[in-house]
Amino acid sequence: MQVCRVMGDGEILNPHLDNLPLNEAIIYGDRVLSQKLSKRLSCAIKHLPIRLKFSYNYSIEDAISIGISKDPTMVLNSQIFIEGLISAEEITEKFERFLKMKEIDFDSYLRDFDYDERKKMKIQIAELLELLEKDMVELIDIRFKEEYEAWHLGIARNIPLNELPDRLDEIDSSKTVVTICPHYDRAEIARLYLKLKGYEARYLTDGMLGLVDYLRGDRARDTLNRLRSKR
Repeated sequence: MQVCRVMGDGEILNPHLDNLPLNEAIIYGDRVLSQKLSKRLSCAIKHLPIRLKFSYNYSIEDAISIGISKDPTMVLNSQIFIEGLISAEEITEKFERFLKMKEIDFDSYLRDFDYDERKKMKIQIAELLELLEKDMVELIDIRFKEEYEAWHLGIARNIPLNELPDRLDEIDSSKTVVTICPHYDRAEIARLYLKLKGYEARYLTDGMLGLVDYLRGDRARDTLNRLRSKR
């Protein structure tokens, strides 16, 4: 039975696992909510092979300065990782995915490529919108910034393909990353690169043009209303 407790500032979870790298966790937000998240974390991941050093920051200004919008939020190794007081089950799942992340060499990926991977690497509009509503997906528009400035989707953020290697730390590794471009050629390049870097990545087969065509009129309104209601 796991003992759930609030972790002290500077305390390390699983200190006995000194053969593992030390991960840094900073919890931002209200003191009471931050401690609730800390307590939930101590139960949810103590059984996992991870060392985690806890610290707290209760400054609203500091949180806003790094793009935090939910209370509480945990930043893991300088990347926003948990937003809000999510359940212990969701915490466990996020950390399990984090621990599974490992780089794959291209030769190995090709040798292991099978029918299942051929299916998993793709995603269609209906499933994408369903996962967006569940906050399980990060949607990345990989077009050049000039293309993005000319027109873009409010539900995706822009990381151009040629900037991707230098901006991996901006991508939430606990979510499935879906890459998009007008059709799917560049999106598939980005997906493959992210997959080799250890991310769970897929590309939108319908492309941005297909998504724009789908999200017209009532569908656009209803989709945005559902997404906003989840935040």
